Amino acid sequence: MHMQVNRPCKRTIRATLALALTVPFIAFAADGDTMNHVYVGGGGGKSQNQETDGNGKTSGKAFLGYEFNKAVSLEAGYVDLGKHDSRGSTTVRERGPFIEAMVYFTASESFSPFLKGGVHRLNVETHTSGADSKARNTDPAWGAGFNFNIGKHMGLRFEWERFNIRNHDTDLVSANIVHYFR
Repeated sequence: MHMQVNRPCKRTIRATLALALTVPFIAFAADGDTMNHVYVGGGGGKSQNQETDGNGKTSGKAFLGYEFNKAVSLEAGYVDLGKHDSRGSTTVRERGPFIEAMVYFTASESFSPFLKGGVHRLNVETHTSGADSKARNTDPAWGAGFNFNIGKHMGLRFEWERFNIRNHDTDLVSANIVHYFR
C-alpha cells in the first residue's frame, strides 16, 4: 500500500534527514574533545496518542548510539508505542525504527540536558470492527530530556518525545538505562 506524502511533510522529512546527515560533520568540527564512544540502552514509559481516550499505554524502546563528542551524538533504535483504543471499536498499534541526532548541553560531569530530532518509520496498524489497515510512513520525531551519568559506564535518561504520525501524533515519556562502552 503506497500512500501519498504531502508537500510540507516532504520538506520536513528532507530538512530532518539533512540535519541528521550533517551532524557528524559538525561534531568533528567541534572543539578538540573527541570522545567517540558507542552506547546502548533501553527502557520504557507511557505513550499518549492524540486521538485516543486519554489513557497512556505502556511503551518500550531500545537504541544504539554513537557519541561524537560531549555535545553531539547520533542514535538509532526501535520503539513500540503500544496499542491505543480510539473512537469506540478502533485500536491503533504503532511500532518501528527511528534515527535521531542529539545535542547535549553539559551542565556538569554527571548531568546533561539534551534536545533531539530525527525521523521514524513506524508501522501503524489500525483495527476496526469492519476493516483493518497498515501504513508505514517516514515522519519527523523530536524531543527533550536529561541524562544522569552514574559512573563511567552507566547512565539514566529521562525524556519526552513526540512522534509525528500522519493522522495523529503520539507522545512518549520514558525512563531509560544507558550503558557506555568507554
